[in-house]
Amino acid sequence: MRIVIATPLFPPELGSPAEYVSSLAHILKSEHTVTIVTYANHFEPIEGVLIVPVSKSHTLPVRLLLYTRALIQYTRHADVLYVQRAAASGLPAILASWFTRVPVVVNYLEDEAWERLQHASFEPEHQGTFRKHRNIPGAVWSIWNVQHFVLRHAKRVLVPSTFIAQELVNNYGLHTENVHTLFTPPKKQLNLPFPTKPVPYRIFMNTRLVPWSDVATAMRASVLLAHTYPDVELVVAGDGPERYELEQSEHMREVRTHTTFLGRVSKAEELYYLRSAEVYLSTSTYAENPNILLEAFRECIPVVATNVPGLREGFEHEKSGLLIPPANAETCAQAIERIFSDTHLKQELVTGAQETLHTTFSWEAHTMRLLEIFQNRI
Repeated sequence: MRIVIATPLFPPELGSPAEYVSSLAHILKSEHTVTIVTYANHFEPIEGVLIVPVSKSHTLPVRLLLYTRALIQYTRHADVLYVQRAAASGLPAILASWFTRVPVVVNYLEDEAWERLQHASFEPEHQGTFRKHRNIPGAVWSIWNVQHFVLRHAKRVLVPSTFIAQELVNNYGLHTENVHTLFTPPKKQLNLPFPTKPVPYRIFMNTRLVPWSDVATAMRASVLLAHTYPDVELVVAGDGPERYELEQSEHMREVRTHTTFLGRVSKAEELYYLRSAEVYLSTSTYAENPNILLEAFRECIPVVATNVPGLREGFEHEKSGLLIPPANAETCAQAIERIFSDTHLKQELVTGAQETLHTTFSWEAHTMRLLEIFQNRI
């Protein structure tokens, strides 16, 4: 196939679209013709892949014009135009498709209007709440409208969970047959320059400190576990508006020797703490997809996670992880204690998670599903 990928970011820049497109291009290039159009002043070349940069030095209107022109030029003879992020690259892609008649497939990684609102607002809300209301500030409202326009005019919209698919159908008015689930593979594994050693009774969380992460429940669970395991340690990576309140809470006074808030950490530090943990924990009361669990699966760390729609798509209870009800410290502590005390269960969960990772979340499964959508559903 002749595939053109439109992305706002590309290495050496950081971000999910940049890493994803680079990894995908390396996989597709051996059997398909791949062209990447990106906003970039510098880029990392990929042998066998044509990369078309549009300079970020231009003003926004000129940048959009040049980007659209490049997409028109390079999609004239393409089979599909695959867009990362609906607003930044999506609008030029839809305009280009009107000239070239090449179908547009949008990879809906995250709601861009919601992202912008979170950066600007001191009152965070999760994406599910955001999609249901329309009282949005002006700058964010314009992004929402562009994103909505792109999603409605794309031939196909790909989402990382069936939960998000239903959200877009219910709240954005998309047609069910145009929205398809495409699970996201785990991020590229890092090589740490220093050794890691497991720490007994260490629980690791990696989450933004917002109300729906419900870290307070994890803290209460660690208090309960400390009665049996005095050396239990809860390590929380991530920052957010709830951090000060959590650090000053009554739970923190009870678990001062058991809970550590790392704040923002590098990817290497994050991986170090993950590999040193005995359990990876998510207590989120709202989650869009299971992506936050995948690195734990890959690193063979048993997972305990709340039974909410986005997370439970990632694994089967008692096979590849343990599901717990939200906002329940007692059952959370009991699930973690099962892993602490039962070596056989721990190994079963790791084995099941590895199987799930290979069959559902591998790059092979992702690419096969993506090409099936490109070839059979357009």
